[in-house]
Amino acid sequence: MTAVVRELSRSNSEEAEWKLRCDMAAVFRACARLGWNEQIGNHNSLMLPGDRPLFMINPRGMLFRELTASSLIVCDLDGNVIRGKGELRKVAFHIHARIHLQNPAAKCVLHVHPQYLTALSLLEDGRMTLSHHNDLILGDRIAYDDAATGPAASNDEGDRLARALGDKTVLVMANHGVTVIGPTVLELEETVRYGGGVELLNVAPCAVSTFATGVPLTIVTQTFGLTLVWEQPDWKPTGIPLREEVPVML
Repeated sequence: MTAVVRELSRSNSEEAEWKLRCDMAAVFRACARLGWNEQIGNHNSLMLPGDRPLFMINPRGMLFRELTASSLIVCDLDGNVIRGKGELRKVAFHIHARIHLQNPAAKCVLHVHPQYLTALSLLEDGRMTLSHHNDLILGDRIAYDDAATGPAASNDEGDRLARALGDKTVLVMANHGVTVIGPTVLELEETVRYGGGVELLNVAPCAVSTFATGVPLTIVTQTFGLTLVWEQPDWKPTGIPLREEVPVML
């Protein structure tokens, strides 16, 4: 009986991981379609459920548009590949593993280079000003890392980025791009869109276009006082897997 229970548990675990793989593959395809990635230089990761701390991430050398559910690798927080074929890129390990380790809320981590938000990161004192109503929804969920330190080449740099992110959900990285965190892959698209991540990607083109006019922005001084979607007590995720929702989004 013990062997049967163990086998059923393993089967359920494998089924759960496969669903997460499919959802992560959908995230990669959506990012590729929306132009958020830069060749092979970006990574998205997800902590897996279970007693052992493992995370799923894209292997080195693959474009986002090439990634499938079966091509993702599973690694431990020491950077060892536990399942899957391929190599964990060192810069991805230093960013993602350390943020997962230092921030319990960072179950899912997206590190992308969308055009306008990356442009904002290149500006001296580049900030999202409180001018558009979507900026107010973002509120104080954005952290800014103004230290242009180049690629993350060590755990120390990963730890520094985790500290710079703090308890926020978005980190705008100077001369680099953006890192966005969320509680689960199923909730990430919805929660960051309405509560502090992809909404930023939507308003960044407006902000950068407005900066180009040279005309002073009208600053809104009152915020809506909104909490993150997943922090609202009556909120529930849609339950629609991203692998089904992404084709509709696109």
